[in-house]
Amino acid sequence: MKRLTSALYSFFIARVPGIHARVLPFYKRTNSRVFTLLYALLLNACYLVGFRFLKTPPPYREKKLFCASSESARAPLCSPKDFASSLCAFDVISFDIFDTLILRRVSKPEKVFFFVGMALCYPDFCTIRKAAEQQARVSAYQNTGSYEVTLSEIWDVLSKQTGIPKEIGIQTELRCERACCFANPYLKEVIVLLQQANKRIVLCSDTYFAEPMIDDLLTSCGYQSLHTRYLSCAFRQSKADSRLFVTMCKTEGMHRSIVHVGDHPISDQAHAKACGLSVIPYRNVNALGAPYRTDDLSPIVGALYCGITNAHLYASDRRYSRAYEYGYLYGGLFVAGFCAFIHKTARLCDADTLLFLSRDGAVLQKAYQLLYGEQALPTKYVYWSRRAATKLTAGYYRALYFARFFGETQNQNETIRDRFEKAEVSALLAPFCRETGCSADTRYTHKTSILVTDYLKVHMEDALSCYAPQRAAANAVFSDLLKNCRHAACVDIGWAGSNLFSLFYLVNELFSIPCKLTGILGGTTSQNISPSDTPEPFLANGTFFSYLFSMGKNRDLFSFHRPLSGHNLAFELLLGDTTGTFLGYYPDAQGNPTARFLGGFSSYTPEIHRGILDFCAQYKCACDALSLPVSISGRDAYAPMKAVLSPKNRAYLKQFEEEFDEGAVLP
Repeated sequence: MKRLTSALYSFFIARVPGIHARVLPFYKRTNSRVFTLLYALLLNACYLVGFRFLKTPPPYREKKLFCASSESARAPLCSPKDFASSLCAFDVISFDIFDTLILRRVSKPEKVFFFVGMALCYPDFCTIRKAAEQQARVSAYQNTGSYEVTLSEIWDVLSKQTGIPKEIGIQTELRCERACCFANPYLKEVIVLLQQANKRIVLCSDTYFAEPMIDDLLTSCGYQSLHTRYLSCAFRQSKADSRLFVTMCKTEGMHRSIVHVGDHPISDQAHAKACGLSVIPYRNVNALGAPYRTDDLSPIVGALYCGITNAHLYASDRRYSRAYEYGYLYGGLFVAGFCAFIHKTARLCDADTLLFLSRDGAVLQKAYQLLYGEQALPTKYVYWSRRAATKLTAGYYRALYFARFFGETQNQNETIRDRFEKAEVSALLAPFCRETGCSADTRYTHKTSILVTDYLKVHMEDALSCYAPQRAAANAVFSDLLKNCRHAACVDIGWAGSNLFSLFYLVNELFSIPCKLTGILGGTTSQNISPSDTPEPFLANGTFFSYLFSMGKNRDLFSFHRPLSGHNLAFELLLGDTTGTFLGYYPDAQGNPTARFLGGFSSYTPEIHRGILDFCAQYKCACDALSLPVSISGRDAYAPMKAVLSPKNRAYLKQFEEEFDEGAVLP
């Protein structure tokens, strides 16, 4: 019989990856062998007809993000006080434990097994552990007529299969569970209010954790005096077959009014009602968040990201703003990962100082210090911009200078005067007009741009003299900033790296400051913009390091990222500070250097940054609890933003469009 079953499984399911990848999740959802068999036969028929989608496993599903309001506002909870008041109408209040009173820092309970396997240094432990539990349940049913088992019984099977000593395995799993579990902040407050009202509280849960283990987990989560428990493994009964509810009703007294609070729509709600209990459903935070969390993440980072964010948004009666959620959900993972990359790269390069360049560096510096505390390298925040860099290095990087200030324009109302003023060379406007016969109010067009650039190429020394006070002021600033610095790692969002190589030339060549500089970029140029290889020589020789992508790293992102479609701006909205565009360093009346700015950036910025920093703090807390380093690949860090930047979710960024310096977010 086993051979026949194995042969059928191999022929109808395992031989085609696309069928195998769909049948197992279907079985988990339906828990019906008949329906699963019919589904497998249907997929095989489709495969024989020639449906190509079955020949490879399905890719991750691109999610459509919630755009009607902030996500946390879509399923609001009442206040803990109001919820506790509604429960006080009953004599006995029963709570489910996991996913209700206790939440995990991961998206699914079985994800905890990744950390157990990591602690035990055992490959493929997650798969082996799940199979052992299933085997233990089948054996228990054959012996007792119940599928309910204890953790000890699971490890009886598992220790024989793996060679891991049973006691070591149990203690390791409990330690990892304790690290992953935390109290639901909303229901913890409700429990305190109920205890103050002297209400009888009992716990009713399907679990393989014995009572001492549940005691340990509840205590570690801060719950006190919750002593009456109806645990499936202790009674060999479950909520899934309703028998555990029947036992609870008999024990607590059939004449007493009992209400049950739990997250599972069948076990905690339908079956409780069938047994005559009143039910107040509690929403499962991961089920609520799942439709909007990207699947395009590696298993461990994805489990932590989804578990942390779902609990934060839905295990509370708080409603966050859209701007906060943009920072928290889509910027938090990027910033946490980028800061880890910054720390690791700076250490490998033997840098002694981190220079965070404005404006993107403001929140990065705060996040870096939050994540690393006493282990952080010394940091300095430096006002710098492409505009200031272009002016100060115009003598050497002339091509960039002319392209930035005197390239062609799409603004048909711009005049020659406007261009000279923007480049801060207004002193040359009158001589230009005399020499060329143009009026200062002539429209700036393709033809007049040629006249202007030809004139400036001849009179470049005059143009450079206009920037002499700014160069002197910048020299004073950077000489003071780097006077005790041997090697500084400069942090910038990217993209072509012009900010960095301009700074390097200014510091080392023009100012002759003896400090080695290394660049750490969030990302580089993209395949979808020309030229796409600008920073490549600097990446090749180790002058620059890129986190998210480059021509040699995460090439799918290098192909996906579209600067002309607003992708750069979406990242800059996450990081940009409120100080506005940095124009440059200028001497004041006393000759001291001062920084000047133009305009602001975004009224959303404080909320976006608050969201980013909250996520970083929570992710660090999870990593500390699990004894993990904060390590997030660039590919994972980009994944939540990839969902935002998808054409499918164009409406999500439209709400921020008016806040951008440079027009529409997306075309």
